[in-house]
Amino acid sequence: MEQSSAATLPGIDLGKRTTEAATEPGPVDPGTGGPAGHPEPGYGPAGYGPAGFGQSGYGPAGFGQSGYGPAGYGQYGPAGYGQAGYGPGGYGQPGYGPAAYGQAPGYWTGYGQPSWYGQPAYGPPGYGAFGYGQPTAFGPPPYGGASGGQAPRPGIVPLRPLAVGDLLAGAVGYIRADPLPTIGVTAAVMVVTHVIQLIVELALPRIDPADLAEGRTGGLAAAAAGGFLSGIVGIVLGAALTGLLLVVLSRAVLGQRVDVREAWQAVAHRVPGLVGLTFLVALAVGAIAVVPVLIALVVGATGSGRMIALGVLLVLLAVAAAAYLSVRWVLAPAAYVLEPIGVTAALGRSSRLVHGSWWRMFGIMLLSGLIVVIPAVVVLGVFGALAPEPQDTGTLVRAAIAYIVVGTFVTPFVTGVTGLLYVDQRIRRERLDLELARYPSAPR
Repeated sequence: MEQSSAATLPGIDLGKRTTEAATEPGPVDPGTGGPAGHPEPGYGPAGYGPAGFGQSGYGPAGFGQSGYGPAGYGQYGPAGYGQAGYGPGGYGQPGYGPAAYGQAPGYWTGYGQPSWYGQPAYGPPGYGAFGYGQPTAFGPPPYGGASGGQAPRPGIVPLRPLAVGDLLAGAVGYIRADPLPTIGVTAAVMVVTHVIQLIVELALPRIDPADLAEGRTGGLAAAAAGGFLSGIVGIVLGAALTGLLLVVLSRAVLGQRVDVREAWQAVAHRVPGLVGLTFLVALAVGAIAVVPVLIALVVGATGSGRMIALGVLLVLLAVAAAAYLSVRWVLAPAAYVLEPIGVTAALGRSSRLVHGSWWRMFGIMLLSGLIVVIPAVVVLGVFGALAPEPQDTGTLVRAAIAYIVVGTFVTPFVTGVTGLLYVDQRIRRERLDLELARYPSAPR
């Protein structure tokens, strides 16, 4: 098990979800969470996670203290709707009672400080007036308070279920708050990626259709090999960039800033798994999309009207299936980077968070795509990159510059929308806002 140092800046760990019973963790062995459940979306009360954590953070260097400390912050009572029971406290903090009403919110730990709850509320979370206030000393935490009904906002978004405007504004806000690790790093990655692709394209021999007609496929094979190589480089660099941007975003939600070195330390050990996750999703979605299309082409080649109609139907089904899986797994990178879970667990985590909200997620992703595609097309058109002439060095260079410019601004924005959708779904399903409001950086 990897360990981290107290001197390093910890990363973000939103807590592991599991259906297994809670066990007492060892010094470097992550503890398991409480009983998991999936209540209906909305504002239902939430349980209070596993029975205490020791040192904050999780995993290797860059994630604070290694592992989870010994359990000692109360015991779980049985799941139910009664009043919260308080078990024996450890380390001077009161324990929390039963994990009630479904899945417990995770822990957003970081910066070396344990994200303990403050004074306990003597009862399960409930409903008060409009707004998000702090928990009172004797009763459920109301949704109101002395702040005039405003949700606490320590960072780029308010700590409440997010509207579409909140998501879009937050995606821009974290870029403006930290331009160097967002725009700066993205620009560097885009330059490296597209320069490599440009070199490969210029080095490849020109593909002559006459050669293909005569069976000479050497040029085509070389082009395929070069494209595969540059594609691998792009996926690896893109996965690393996505992980770094998600760390910056998660800190921005809490009103914290992070430099490039600290963000990289927090995510470096997750990059191989993130690359694997990217490949897995691409293969699954690609197979579902491509195989039916190939079948449709073969079927449509017969010229029969019925076969052509069948081919069109197969193409439509392939597009629908690919879109369904893409949205269902869209939160997997955020879950993998921000929670101590594996690749397949991240896919399942995303599926559960998206369940029941597929159309909403699809609409928001479609809207964010439309927002960026219009200026992107304009930029690409200005540089002549929409249909560059192959082997034309000047056109290829201009196209590479255009893609660098577009990618530098589009990538952080789209990643920001996706990451905030992850936070939003956890607020709606697990009441993560209550945990974040108690975080040291959040306003009291």
